[in-house]
Amino acid sequence: MNIVIVGTGKAGFLHFKSYYDLAKGGTCDISKIYFIDRINAFGKELSNLLLQVGGYYKVYLDIGELISETKINPQDTIIDLCTPSGTFFEIIQKMTEYGFQNYIVEKPFIIFEDCEQSQSLIEKIKIIKIENYLHSKVHHNIRNFIDRYQLKLHIAVTNFSKDRRLESSKARAFRESQLPPSVFEIEIPHQLYICNNLFGDITDLVYVNSKDMVLKDRVLKDHGQGVIIGKNADGNLYIHYSNLCANRVYRYLDIFFMNNYYLHAIYAPICENLSGVEAGVVLFHGKELIESRFFNEADNNMLAMLSHAIQCFEEDKSEGFATWNKINSFSELMKNVLSLTNKKFSEGIMNSQNHDFDLMQLWFIQLFSNNKIDSLGCDFLDFIEKRKMLYFDGKIGVEFRQISKEEGDKLWQK
Repeated sequence: MNIVIVGTGKAGFLHFKSYYDLAKGGTCDISKIYFIDRINAFGKELSNLLLQVGGYYKVYLDIGELISETKINPQDTIIDLCTPSGTFFEIIQKMTEYGFQNYIVEKPFIIFEDCEQSQSLIEKIKIIKIENYLHSKVHHNIRNFIDRYQLKLHIAVTNFSKDRRLESSKARAFRESQLPPSVFEIEIPHQLYICNNLFGDITDLVYVNSKDMVLKDRVLKDHGQGVIIGKNADGNLYIHYSNLCANRVYRYLDIFFMNNYYLHAIYAPICENLSGVEAGVVLFHGKELIESRFFNEADNNMLAMLSHAIQCFEEDKSEGFATWNKINSFSELMKNVLSLTNKKFSEGIMNSQNHDFDLMQLWFIQLFSNNKIDSLGCDFLDFIEKRKMLYFDGKIGVEFRQISKEEGDKLWQK
């Protein structure tokens, strides 16, 4: 199939890099990849990669120009949207006028247009949302542990953080108005779909808060740190925290289960490198290590995600396509989050008589609410990491130490 990457910035680079790797195995044809971008130029990283790949690649201004020159068949083409959030629906509308039906959409897919009109269009086409961490080895092992030990969720805490200040100073993923996306549109969509996939969607938002990113020459509103507290239909608590001014990369999931089980997972980032072990998951019962899996080889979840997408389109696997209900549900959640930024809207959430939270859940809520986003909440995350390192030092080695396959196999057999 042809692949048209719309957007030649960082996301376009990451997607093309995976397609290039997939082409080596015959999953796709690198000569059938095309680019569209309104600035009519490749981003620096993508340009450098294309020089290594070789061949001739051109950036087209729009789909009309591309079709006129290449005569590609819309029915045999995947449109891969790697543009800023908020542009997707408009682009899809334009593309469908030319007969294109297959779409890969980066996160977060938020629909601000008329609901009825949006539903009518979405239900006529095939969409696969980029949810790359669901295709990671770590995620598959988390699901395996949950099923095998019949674990019941109590509280899930995610922390996806990194230092994005340089990229933000260069306006990466900014809208055409040059307004920055909020912190909730960068890493937190990953955190939301991970927990939604494992334990069910957030049904109630309890607390939303964000802080600005302060650069040398300007302040980017609601772009620095953010936290979302919510609960699912079973009353389990989700806390999603992200700091885009962090001193290193975090892709952590800490799950507190019933009956004193605890799971810690590290997802491998797709565009930042960690030293040593890149990804892994460990399960404890109290202080006892139950199982662990580490992946020293790259856990390339984006490559697995795009390979899955191509297969779904080629074989018309309907179960792989996002339904209108799924797309709209996530879009509505994101719009609620954005509208409630910096508002504490659940009055009396600390009153256990008015809510069905237990004492531990109330304690977690207190840590991350009441404007403590960069104090008590971060202190708790630091505490968890220190305790985790003590466990790892005593039982399975330092987390970021490179271990051999033989060591890993021994740990897995314990």
